[in-house]
Amino acid sequence: MTQRQQSIGEQAEALGNKAADTILDWTDKIGSYLTGESSDGNQANLKLVKEYMTISYDPVKASGENVKHLVAPNSRMVAPTTFPDSKTLLDYADDHKKVMVSVNDLKIVKYDVFFASGDKVCLRYTAEGSHNGEPHNGIPATGKKATWTASAIFEIEKGKLKTFYKDWDKLNMWTQLGWPIEECIEKQ
Repeated sequence: MTQRQQSIGEQAEALGNKAADTILDWTDKIGSYLTGESSDGNQANLKLVKEYMTISYDPVKASGENVKHLVAPNSRMVAPTTFPDSKTLLDYADDHKKVMVSVNDLKIVKYDVFFASGDKVCLRYTAEGSHNGEPHNGIPATGKKATWTASAIFEIEKGKLKTFYKDWDKLNMWTQLGWPIEECIEKQ
């Protein structure tokens, strides 16, 4: 039992033994997924994904070249409704930089869920940014701010990122930034 689980257990005991047992059981089953506590292999996979995301969301560093050391040679990007032209993880890093030229303060606010199991890393994050940068497809900076969420599953092969499946609440972001909804839908 981890120190965190012991603390949760002590707090739950004040509620009664049945509540304590239920909370400890829940913590054992999924607590490690939500906190990132897991085996060494899973920790390495979490670190790999976190490094990729950190570089891909850095307005200065984002590029396929800068993430190449993390990516398997046969990588695949699957994001038909969000980045349909990105076919590899290197493409995604390059294409994401294009978005950050317009939304130049884009950042991940928090990881809502971040866990690894075997060769998979799953995450859901909240991001935000404002259209204060360059024009987006001819639309001058609106100055509007947006907050949105995205989910991803990464597959790891031999210590490298092989596949990245991404779902992103793109329509919500487009609406908040004042960008044409038709553009968001047509790009799918």
